[in-house]
Amino acid sequence: MISVLIIDDHAIVRAGVRRVLNRRLDVECLDATTGEAAVELASGRAFDLAVADLNLPGLGGPALVQELLRTRPQLKVLVFSTHTEPIFVRRSLDAGALGYISKNVEPEELATAVEAVLKGQVYLEADLSQDCAESEVELRALTPRELEILRLMSGGRSLTEISVALGIAYKTVANISGQIKEKLGAAHTADLIRFSVARGLF
Repeated sequence: MISVLIIDDHAIVRAGVRRVLNRRLDVECLDATTGEAAVELASGRAFDLAVADLNLPGLGGPALVQELLRTRPQLKVLVFSTHTEPIFVRRSLDAGALGYISKNVEPEELATAVEAVLKGQVYLEADLSQDCAESEVELRALTPRELEILRLMSGGRSLTEISVALGIAYKTVANISGQIKEKLGAAHTADLIRFSVARGLF
């Protein structure tokens, strides 16, 4: 029997996950409504899998994934979240999660993702995988200097401040800013900031 820890602060979600898994697998499920409770349960029991939301009171997000795996290194973690931005996916995988799917998926895909993760395979919902791939392509289109200026702009620096910080002419910074906007299809600086936030550039 597969031991599963379902981590979500909404009872209807926990019940739904349990029903989906029981239809496809021989599972025993325990629930946790907070990250702290999940870590405590994991410290006392060798679960095979954790299906974890990111948006929890207290300990949550990628930090929860890290803490679960610090407590129970052999645990396999599947993130099941409302967040679909590439930054959440990348940070969760970097923290050690093997899978990431959104709460918009059909029940059968949740079960498929669980089966894959239990086998030690990385599983990403198709739309999220595409978004992450596109994000990486966009970033690779930027030169190191363009990335540096984009990070500074995203941190609230003006073009004048950036020129002083980098020791280059204001006109050079302005020209590079225009090149960044052209490459990323952004009309305004605010669009660049949103791009940076979504991808965790600062």
